Amino acid sequence: MDRIRVLLYRVLQYQFYLRFLEEVKQKVKDLEVKRKRGIRDAAYAMNHLLAKLYIDDWDLIGPSEKQRRRNLLHKQKHLGKRLMTLSSYMGFGILLLGSPEAMGRINDTEFTDGMFDALVCYVSNTYPEIPKLCKMLDEVVRQMIKSQTIDEMRIHIESIVPSIESFLESRDDLMPPSQFTRVDLSMYQADPLELFPARLHNRTDLIQYLRTGGTEIYKEERASGLACKRRRISL
Repeated sequence: MDRIRVLLYRVLQYQFYLRFLEEVKQKVKDLEVKRKRGIRDAAYAMNHLLAKLYIDDWDLIGPSEKQRRRNLLHKQKHLGKRLMTLSSYMGFGILLLGSPEAMGRINDTEFTDGMFDALVCYVSNTYPEIPKLCKMLDEVVRQMIKSQTIDEMRIHIESIVPSIESFLESRDDLMPPSQFTRVDLSMYQADPLELFPARLHNRTDLIQYLRTGGTEIYKEERASGLACKRRRISL
């Protein structure tokens, strides 16, 4: 599975949710979904996104299946929020440099927000160069999203390689936890990624991109999960 693509898609999904939620809060009059009385802004935005992602059968499925999909989207939204929070502080380059193990822990529902804050605090204090390196890769991530080729990004990538090599060759001894400085992640913001190819200009195109991309990623994640389960059984 293309791990990076999945992470970027989760950021895209969360950004779209935030965009629509902001429209709801501003009481935009031309919203496409009629709002029932008593429905809160966040729930309304979630229902709208679900209806768009599952446009082919959302009105045909029963309440239990709708709830299952809603729970899945809540989990994906939670991951997207964590990835945005992490990228706001570290830079979007962390999506490229972050190890599969670390990203896997972030995606774990049992990995609490307190654990997440502690992980970021540990990394930023133990390896203070990491945020700088990740932010240097921001432009590479933005170019990747726009389907730029390696050749088109080569100059930018090659300019960063010496900094990465220097970091790997000159790391000092680990800092003891008693000297750690607490990181307040709420103080950091990042401009949203322009995740769409240049040909996508309107909301209809973006919704279609979300739906088709999400279907492919869901199939890959499901296949990967089944493969892991079979390996555990075989052991």
